[in-house]
Amino acid sequence: MAITLEIEQLVLRYADLRVVEPGRRARLAASLAAEGQREPVLVVQEGHSYLLIDGYLRVDALRKLALDTVEAVVIDVEEVDALVLSWRLQRSRRRSAIEDGWLVQNLVECHALSQTEVARRLQRSKGWISERLALVLVLPKEVQDAVRTGQIAARGAMRFLVPMARRVKAHCVRLIAGLKGEKLSVSELERLYRAWLEADDELRGRIVDQPLLYLKVEAVEEKRIEPTPLQDLATMLESISGSCRRVRKRVREGVFAGANTADRVTVGRSWRETRLAFEGLIEALSTEVTDA
Repeated sequence: MAITLEIEQLVLRYADLRVVEPGRRARLAASLAAEGQREPVLVVQEGHSYLLIDGYLRVDALRKLALDTVEAVVIDVEEVDALVLSWRLQRSRRRSAIEDGWLVQNLVECHALSQTEVARRLQRSKGWISERLALVLVLPKEVQDAVRTGQIAARGAMRFLVPMARRVKAHCVRLIAGLKGEKLSVSELERLYRAWLEADDELRGRIVDQPLLYLKVEAVEEKRIEPTPLQDLATMLESISGSCRRVRKRVREGVFAGANTADRVTVGRSWRETRLAFEGLIEALSTEVTDA
C-alpha cells in the first residue's frame, strides 16, 4: 500500500546498519530537488508510527532539502522479515561486507535468530554468516562509527583495520582518535597499515597516535628522495651496463656452441638492431657527457 507520510512519523531504528555516503547523498538530493521522489521508501507500520526499513538515504536527502513528507510503501510483514526482504531486494548499490555484518549482528542479537536461521533467510552459507559476524565483532566500536560516518571507507576498514584489530585492537582505537575527525582515503590507510606492520613497538605507537603527522612526514621524505631527471638517466644507463655484462658472460660461456642456423640468424638480427641503438645512444650522449 502506497501512502504519503510525514517524515516525523518514521522510526529510524536501523540507521546504524548503513554507511553514510556524502557523495551519493548529494547526488540524490540534487535528483530529488530536480525531479522529486521517484522511488518510495519501505516501511512497516508500528502503532501510529512507521518503522523505516529501506530508504534511509532518501529520507536524509529529503530532510536536507527541508521537505516534510515522503512517499512510502507499507509492507504487511513482520519486522525481521522486512529487514531480510529489503536486503535481498537491494539493487541500487552493493552493500559492503561490514554492512552485511551489521545486519547479521542485528538479526542474531536483537531478533534472537540463530546463525543457521539467518543463513537460511538470507540464502547464504553458514560460513558467510560467520565471517560477516566476526568482521563486526573484531572491529572496535570507534572504528565502526568512523565507517558509518564515512570517515573511513568500509573497503579500507576491511582490508587494513580488521587485520590490525586482530593483532592489537587498542591500536585501532588510538588510530581513529588520532585522526581527530579527519577523513582518510583507502590509499592513506594502506600506507599507515603497511608502515605499522613493519615498525617496532615504539614506532607503532607514534603511527597510531599521530597518523596525520606520519603521513605528512612520509610525503616529505618521498618528495625529498625523488630522483632528478639526470639521476633517473644514470639508473637507466646502469641497467644497460648490467645487461651488457650479462650478455658478455653468456657469450664467454659458449652459448653459440652447437646453436642452429635459425637461432644464429635471430641473434644476428637482434645484435644489428642493438648496435644501431648503441650508435644512436653514443651520438646523443657524446655532446652532453665529457667522457662518453
